[in-house]
Amino acid sequence: MPFSKYAAYVKIPGRNLARHPWRTVITGFVTVLGLVAILAASAVRNGIDRQMTFSMTGSICGDIEIARAAGVGTGGGGTGGGGVLSLATASPARLRAIHGVVYATPRISLTGVVASATANTLVSITGVDAAVEERLVANLAPASGASLRDLRPGQVAVSAVVAKRLGLSAGDQAFVAVGRPDGTMERRALDVATIFAARSDPGWLERTAFLALDEAAALGGLAPGEASSVLVFVDDPAHLEEVKQEVQRQLAGAAGVAVTTWKEGRFKIVQMSTSTVAALTAVMAVVLFLMTGVVLTTTVVMAVLERRREMAICAALGLKRRGLFGLLLAEAVLLQVAATVAGVILTLAVVWWLGRVGIPASSPQLVQMFAGPRLYPYLKLADAAWPVVVLNALALVATLAGAWRATAGEPVHMFAQ
Repeated sequence: MPFSKYAAYVKIPGRNLARHPWRTVITGFVTVLGLVAILAASAVRNGIDRQMTFSMTGSICGDIEIARAAGVGTGGGGTGGGGVLSLATASPARLRAIHGVVYATPRISLTGVVASATANTLVSITGVDAAVEERLVANLAPASGASLRDLRPGQVAVSAVVAKRLGLSAGDQAFVAVGRPDGTMERRALDVATIFAARSDPGWLERTAFLALDEAAALGGLAPGEASSVLVFVDDPAHLEEVKQEVQRQLAGAAGVAVTTWKEGRFKIVQMSTSTVAALTAVMAVVLFLMTGVVLTTTVVMAVLERRREMAICAALGLKRRGLFGLLLAEAVLLQVAATVAGVILTLAVVWWLGRVGIPASSPQLVQMFAGPRLYPYLKLADAAWPVVVLNALALVATLAGAWRATAGEPVHMFAQ
């Protein structure tokens, strides 16, 4: 086939598109708007999933937890986990040297009571090294008092819910008591340094009181160099399993030590929480896709059917049905390529901008969903692939369907319609 004939399949469709600017703009606008809406919904879903996971793992379990296996332990202290872990076995300093690890920190988990002069409540008591706990500090916004990062021995941080229930304010004195395995009760008077509001997972954190690591160890009767667990935080969630395997190799000689990720075991609640929100945003993306698909196919079919007389004249001049199909498909391809490029570029620009400035949370419910005051969306390559392919396929199929219906019959009948 001569090159000029190939060129005609670009030149003529391009001329036809330019001759009907409003029809071209409307059809292209539907594709652009649909792509922007679908890809933006995917970017929001990615942002929520990342921020909720980041926040909840930082507060509850880390990306990887190292602890005594169930039923294994030294039996010391009042720990609420599966036993006491020696930090000589799982050294945070050695764990931080593993490639992909941002930081590793011990935690002490106790169950006890926080009381004021007039009331008391049962809470989970967690000992932390606040100077290291970046994700935890980021998730706990101080409602009153100092930041959790400044937590010192002799102080306690409680949630706004607990503070209200007990009538406590920052600077007040609270009593913290923990029962020990020997039947004794250890009770201490501590200053309320921080009253916090959690940005995510309020159900767990509002029933938790935080102490400095040394304070929690003394309260629970743990010896120096002991903790309930060591939490490991990674720089890239995609490398979680690789880091876990490296941690297991480093602890291969330690008997009775369990290494689990936040996706496993008792921490599946974290995955369930993030998956629920991700599912809701995925449903929103599917609804947007269906709406876009219906509007796009209807618009394309109607745009083709409006050109019956034009196609009847072409058929009367000798252009076969196959040639008409080819020209209409060429127009559709040119239009869809231009609209797709415009839609993807516009979406990338919007998502890039929102990823820098963030989407503000306008209500307490959105603060919980976003796991913070702002949501920072981002887009993956796989998110853009399927909407582009499917929407363009729908446009081409709608073009063929409209052309098949419009070119049915003799030219005189086509012209009359």
